[in-house]
Amino acid sequence: MNLSQSLVQKQTQKLVMTQDLRQSIELLPLSTLELGDRISSELVENPMLEEEYPSERNRTPDLYSRDDLRRKEKNDFLKNSDVTWQDNFSLDRGGSSGSDASDRNQKYIESSPEKSSLSEHLLWQLRLSSLKPEEISIGEILISMLDDHGFITIEIPVLCAEMKLNEKKVRKVLEQIHRLDPIGIGAKDVEETLLIQAKILKPEDKKLHTLIRDHIKDLEKLDYKTISKKMEIPLEAVESLASEIKKLEPYPATLYTANKPDYVIPDVIVREVEGEFDIYINDEWIPRLKINKEY
Repeated sequence: MNLSQSLVQKQTQKLVMTQDLRQSIELLPLSTLELGDRISSELVENPMLEEEYPSERNRTPDLYSRDDLRRKEKNDFLKNSDVTWQDNFSLDRGGSSGSDASDRNQKYIESSPEKSSLSEHLLWQLRLSSLKPEEISIGEILISMLDDHGFITIEIPVLCAEMKLNEKKVRKVLEQIHRLDPIGIGAKDVEETLLIQAKILKPEDKKLHTLIRDHIKDLEKLDYKTISKKMEIPLEAVESLASEIKKLEPYPATLYTANKPDYVIPDVIVREVEGEFDIYINDEWIPRLKINKEY
């Protein structure tokens, strides 16, 4: 077999991942709002970029900016509810419409989606309790430390050392908070809040307390047989206790979390005009960019 070297010219195609291509791949799947957020973050990080603010911009019909959309939503709300703009005007001027205006004002108030926050709800209950002013102040501190699930994750001794509080008083107030609505609020984790709820709602059911306190890991795995052996109770009893635990709330704060409306902003609008379909790109949400002249 003869081995030799030679020069051969060959033409092939291959994809080179350039920076432009990489950026295009990242940006193409983004929706209009996601792209707007991405550009806004780039404006913060890249000093060479500036947002362009034209005095007047030609808009595609029926596409709205953020301010326009808010005004349109407000007008639609007033149009579709029992409160007209005249009624809204009477709220400010008052007095002239008599009982009819009062009824309309009440409907306007009742139609408002605003709800009190969880902290306001808890503070209201706390101030109605028999606690002393000093203990209520401690309760306000504890309520302010609740996370989104309704837990206080910081250890009580650490909290008392940092805030220079009496640990005995803090635990007394915390126990009172546990009994507020929603029950089990202010616990350190899911296991503790379930145990608190079980002791308050089912004070006589000691087996339920034992199951939550000592066998929660097996319960998470649905290992009822192991629980049955450890607790020395029939399998049917374990299943019955598990069904009781399902009625409890592992994250108490979620019961009082306000649901914010999710507005859907279309990327593309298709409209039929005289038998033909027109397509509009809804790009009013995307900031217009320019290069900073100083750079």
